[in-house]
Parts: sequence; C-alpha cells; structure tokens
Amino acid sequence: MTWNVNDKLLINGCSFTWGQGLEDRTKTSWPSLIKNSGKVKGTLDLSSPGKDNFHILNEVYHYLLLSELEDSPVTKVTHVIIQTTDFFRSLIYKKNFSGYIKYDRYTTQLRNRHFFTKLNNWNFDAVHELGAFLSVPVNSPVEQEFVNVIIPVGDLSQSYNKMLSIILLKSIDSLCKKLNIKLCVIPYYGLNEWADEKLFQSIDKDIFLVDSMDKVDGLYQELLDLGFKQTDNFHFDEQAHKWHVDAISNFFHNGTKVILSKTTKSKDSNIPHFDYTDERD
Repeated sequence: MTWNVNDKLLINGCSFTWGQGLEDRTKTSWPSLIKNSGKVKGTLDLSSPGKDNFHILNEVYHYLLLSELEDSPVTKVTHVIIQTTDFFRSLIYKKNFSGYIKYDRYTTQLRNRHFFTKLNNWNFDAVHELGAFLSVPVNSPVEQEFVNVIIPVGDLSQSYNKMLSIILLKSIDSLCKKLNIKLCVIPYYGLNEWADEKLFQSIDKDIFLVDSMDKVDGLYQELLDLGFKQTDNFHFDEQAHKWHVDAISNFFHNGTKVILSKTTKSKDSNIPHFDYTDERD
C-alpha cells in the first residue's frame, strides 16, 4: 500500500522538519519531498526553526478543532505528522505578533514571530554561565536607562512544558481517532521522561514512529548512528530527509516502526541544541 492521491497531510515540527541547513529546503526537506512526489493531494507544513513542543502540539490541536466546525476555515486532513523536540525550549512571540495563527497565510505569521532562542546546553545547573538568554525590550519607566533586560528563555525544570505537551498529545490522539485521522509522532529526543506520567501512559503507543519509550536518545541519535551527515554540525542532510519519507510511509502503510539502538546514554546525557540567536530577522 502506498500514499493515496486523496491523502492530505498536516505536518508540524521544528527545524529538523523545516529543513534547516539544506541547500534548497523547498525541494529536499521531507515534507517537500512528500508534497512534490505527486502521490498525495496536498500537505500543510507548519514547521519552523526553534519551535517548542507546546506550540507544535497546540497548533495541530487548534487546526483539528477548526476542521470540525461546520463552516470550517481549514481543509480537512487525512494524516497528521508531528515531530517533537526537547522540553527546555520555550518559544517567545514578538510583542507585535498579531493574533493567533492564520493558516491561510501562515508564512506571513512566521515572519512576525520571535522564535529565536539560545539553546546551548542541557546541564541546567550551568545554564546561566553558558548564556542561555535572550534580550527583549522592556516597556517600563526604566526603559531609557535599561534598554534591554536579560531573561532566561527556557523551562529549566521542563515540568511545565512537559505537562502541557502531554495534555495536548493526549487530546490530539483522541481527536484523531474520533475524526479517523492517521497520526504519526516523531520524537527527536527520548521519551523516557514522559513514560512515568499517568496521562501519557494512556496514550496509544502505536502513534509513535519509534519502538521504545525508555530511550534517552530519540531519533536524533539514531540518525547519527545510521551515519547520516549533518550540514551544520546539528541538522541532517538531504539523504536523512529521504530516509524520513520512507520511514513515515512504511509506518502509515505497513505499521513499521523505527527500532532504536539497544544502547542508551545516561539520563544526564548532554543533548545538543542549535543556537538561533544570530539568525533573527
């Protein structure tokens, strides 16, 4: 079984899905490869660099809720593909961000968003020393004296992002089943810290592309183990994106999962991050 010409895909994720580091991501990112294959009716790729789990999941859930409306402003989809990232990342909107996502002109919204954060380190005890900060304007009487204030941009405990993400993922799983939509979740980082949550335990594990819930290293490490090259010492090359197309197709059509390596790193593994701070618009 292959893709159906009537299939419509909703895709969301961070830079790994968006195609950061590719020479022409509009042709070689895995969402673009599926879109341009001619095998599906359409794709809507909401991914963008630096996006956090809450916004990845919340945007998908919002879209699916809109699709249920009688006078829905969005196109109904047959498949949802979600790539999750780490729980430290927290997306920040610019103060002039105008309202919620407008799906019919999403690229315009992206240009108005401030999703660039310094995400250099997984050792939270040293996060201040290593500069995981972002400068933002201060609208207060002291603004003239202090033009910018430095604030931490991540969820140091990861607990808040984790809680919201699990609630949203459970809601998406339930809604997809209700709407008869096929769902695939691609965890780039391990899900071991999700596994002890009661609500997460109730989520259908068949929705995950990977086979194991107890690995610290998710798909990111698996791609390194498979020998795929990184274009910027972090994001993966065109061959890795082609691999995604096959893996996702096999998952949906044959139920085939990606078998993660048997070896795992410790819970304190120094998971790498990419620094977007020099790429602000």
